[in-house]
Amino acid sequence: MDSPLFHCKKFHVNQAGAAHPIGTDSILIGAWADLTDVHNVLDIGTGTGIIALMMAQRLSQFQVDYQVDAVEIDTQSAQCAKGNFESSIWHKHLTINAVSIQEFTKNRPLGCYDLIISNPPFFNNSLLSPNLERQQARSTVTLNFEDLLNVVLALLSPKGRFCVILPTLEGRQLYEMAACMGLYYTAITAVTGKEGKPTERLMIQLECNPYFHRKDRLVIYGLDGKHTKDYQDLTKDFYL
Repeated sequence: MDSPLFHCKKFHVNQAGAAHPIGTDSILIGAWADLTDVHNVLDIGTGTGIIALMMAQRLSQFQVDYQVDAVEIDTQSAQCAKGNFESSIWHKHLTINAVSIQEFTKNRPLGCYDLIISNPPFFNNSLLSPNLERQQARSTVTLNFEDLLNVVLALLSPKGRFCVILPTLEGRQLYEMAACMGLYYTAITAVTGKEGKPTERLMIQLECNPYFHRKDRLVIYGLDGKHTKDYQDLTKDFYL
């Protein structure tokens, strides 16, 4: 059964046909990413297009000259994102490319993006879904970390940022591998689902020049079962 419409304050997302429905991870990374001096954005594995739409909404608040490109290997998900882009007020600033990110990179100039953002696949082969579309959307079969980082190194501008959200173990593996390839974390937010519970996700910002780094923590639910003020403040521009 298709997932229902996902409503945000300034847009809605039709999830019909997408390989994977919208989750909290996409909202988190879309709201968290630093857009300072950003004009050109690449969203890798856009799915329904939710992160790309969030980028467009945020960028439209302080500039008119911006572009958000999205890449999605799953054909039905790409069609879903295309419809969502076309129905938004920022459609002129959004493009969808229904190819692998490796193929997309071959036709792009080097260093052309100020920000690359992704809620990427992370499940190991032993945990693969029997559904092919979900397998592509949430596994490392079509995009492993080395390929992802090579793409980022090719397409990220010298002063650009790569923002990504991953489970804790995979996040550590990614930034350790990235450091060996010349990308260094400059910000990490450890995400906890509920106060008192262990960290479940890492939001990571990688850059070519490690001038400084910031570490902090975000808790989604307090002990009272309600969203924390930090989470509400982060997502207030999107949730109804």
